[in-house]
Amino acid sequence: SNRRILLGIRQAIEEQELAIQEDNPDLFFECDERMHALYCSLAGRDGVWGFISDAKKHMDRVRRLSVQAGQLDQLVQDHQDVLEAVTGGDMDRAQEVMKLHLRRVMLDLGELSRRFSSYFEPETVRTTE
Repeated sequence: SNRRILLGIRQAIEEQELAIQEDNPDLFFECDERMHALYCSLAGRDGVWGFISDAKKHMDRVRRLSVQAGQLDQLVQDHQDVLEAVTGGDMDRAQEVMKLHLRRVMLDLGELSRRFSSYFEPETVRTTE
């Protein structure tokens, strides 16, 4: 049921917070994966997660760098804001937060490419001028 899925999402987010407190990036990433899969289930698109998982392997590397870099509190806040909007039936707000979240991830990508330049191909590394 949707209620059970929302409960699972809430639990995954709470475990993300715990992972931050325990400085456990593997647990954080595991909970993040579970949360995203549950959102696919909530949307009635269980099968889509397998496709997304295959397609996002390079982005997973970036997500793991983001976890290593300690940029987690804002991500968890975004996750909480999305859940609150979805639970409250405010799809416009959920979409707004998701756009902000994805924009933030793309900005983080630029910062991560500077901090961890050895992980990126030279043409993907942007310098600040």
